[in-house]
Amino acid sequence: MRFRDPIVFKQYKSAQNAVCKDIKKELKKHQLHIAKQSKKNPKMFWKYINSRRKQCDFSLMETETKIVINVKIMNPLTQTET
Repeated sequence: MRFRDPIVFKQYKSAQNAVCKDIKKELKKHQLHIAKQSKKNPKMFWKYINSRRKQCDFSLMETETKIVINVKIMNPLTQTET
């Protein structure tokens, strides 16, 4: 995008940064909600993972890995006594 006025460009970049920050914040909140609900509702968890896989964006794989790790940490398997 070309801006002739540096003030307008600065306002544009400021607004763009604010929107990106809000989007990232909401995405993390959504992912945390899914991670917390995964033990009670595994279908929701796998639906989210599969939807992210279908996008074929390799940068998202890191996010998926973090979610899976967080779920495993938050919901450790209980060992049954034998």
